[in-house]
Amino acid sequence: MALVDSQAAFQVHCDKIDPSGWLKGIMVTKRLRTFSDLGFAVGTPQAPAAPADFDGFRIQLNGGTDMTMSEVSRVRHLPF
Repeated sequence: MALVDSQAAFQVHCDKIDPSGWLKGIMVTKRLRTFSDLGFAVGTPQAPAAPADFDGFRIQLNGGTDMTMSEVSRVRHLPF
């Protein structure tokens, strides 16, 4: 199995970025369980999302409400 398709690798990375579990929880709630899922949720791996597209994605991800700066930074950090 490729790393991009590994649920375990994705969860470990979420936990490294955010030990509180918030990031992993919000991703699982939206059924984004792998790097591959995330890579195509907004933009594509070859064409990163425009800032406005990312803003819409993060608000949708958070149930229609904006995120704190800290939360935004954790979501932005996830693909790296």
